[in-house]
Amino acid sequence: MHDLKPEIGIPLAGYGSDDRRIKGFADWTNKYPHSFFFKPSEGVRDPIQSKVMVIEKDGRYLVFVSLDMIGVTRNFVTALAYKVKHLGIKFDDLIVTGTHTHSGPGTLSKNLALNLIAVDLFKQENFDDIVEKTYASILEAYHSIEPADLYSTEFLAQGIQQNKFRHKDQEWFDNKASFLLARSRHDGRWLGGMLNFAVHGNAMHTDDMRYSGDFPGALAKHIEQHLMGQNQTSDIVPVLFMNGAEGDVRHKGDRGEEIMEGLAADFAQQASAVLKVNKMQKQLPKFKYTQKSIYMGMPGFPLKQCAKRDGYYGNWMKVLPGKIFRIPMYGFFPMTASLTSIQIGDILMMTWPGETSTSLGWELQAMAKKEGYSKSWVLGLTNDYLAYFTNKDEFFESAYDSCSSIYNWRGGKKIIKGHKRILSKK
Repeated sequence: MHDLKPEIGIPLAGYGSDDRRIKGFADWTNKYPHSFFFKPSEGVRDPIQSKVMVIEKDGRYLVFVSLDMIGVTRNFVTALAYKVKHLGIKFDDLIVTGTHTHSGPGTLSKNLALNLIAVDLFKQENFDDIVEKTYASILEAYHSIEPADLYSTEFLAQGIQQNKFRHKDQEWFDNKASFLLARSRHDGRWLGGMLNFAVHGNAMHTDDMRYSGDFPGALAKHIEQHLMGQNQTSDIVPVLFMNGAEGDVRHKGDRGEEIMEGLAADFAQQASAVLKVNKMQKQLPKFKYTQKSIYMGMPGFPLKQCAKRDGYYGNWMKVLPGKIFRIPMYGFFPMTASLTSIQIGDILMMTWPGETSTSLGWELQAMAKKEGYSKSWVLGLTNDYLAYFTNKDEFFESAYDSCSSIYNWRGGKKIIKGHKRILSKK
């Protein structure tokens, strides 16, 4: 685990609101060394971290990386794979995810659409710095491998989440929190592990310009403190936050540090009932994984859905054909996506390269269950960022995620079918 220590002054990625934007649209006078569209960061509330869990069996490696960032691009994973190849770790061995904090460093994506919306212009020196420090985290975990047993457990979190823009009068979200933890065979102490839970990282106020892991970081921190207490040591027990189907899910209540920390403490208190060895299931010491590239089709800006959402669906829109009118975004987003299916013991993990709605997350897990996998994780925002995904009904609601669904409602179907093809061949 490493503090990435991004330079103060790099803009925060995640919000496109006026609170974050430079007045006059952009820094035309080159006042700021890192910012162009967005205000520079002003300090640190809590560390921006990279956390790594390396699993090795019979000379084969599986490397999980969790970064306090809005998301990760395929370019980032490729650059990281180049750095670690001398260790015998290949591109397909990497599972790299962004926690989706809205208070992490920007300027790390080459996607011009994302640059304009929320992350600011790409800066090679910032990209290289984060890659190098993440590589250092992998090296540390790689050289710290020791014999361990893996344990899993889960619980249904109460009063932690709520919906962002649909089903607000319901509980239309996956409240299952799943853990996979490593326990030393030498002395029985917890070495670290992963937490899979679906929630946005937007608890900090939009005008707070400090770096922060936000709500995902707070959840991981409180679980780490609980495990440290069990170990009876001050040594950090890294917990990687692996987001789930969080596209339409946020934390419960208003924004603010006190609310965020209170909810995280409540979450850890609820989790404490199952974070005991005698309450957990010991997983078999085996894993396998398969990577597959799928065709996503032409990405496009869904003009009608966005115009309707913002209240500008005027008579001029009626001249546009069909229920969907898209502006092609070829060159901004890819026409393919890379998916990875990982089985560790009886747990199935399925990557999703972006933000998926709760409905699609449930649909993916239902498909996995039909294929014989009763325990499954959705790993959102993993190995690439291809914006939002909704099902067909949600797409035509013209909500925020509809406007950001650049592969329209068919994109989510293609990802689910891609994972089904992977599982049917296992």
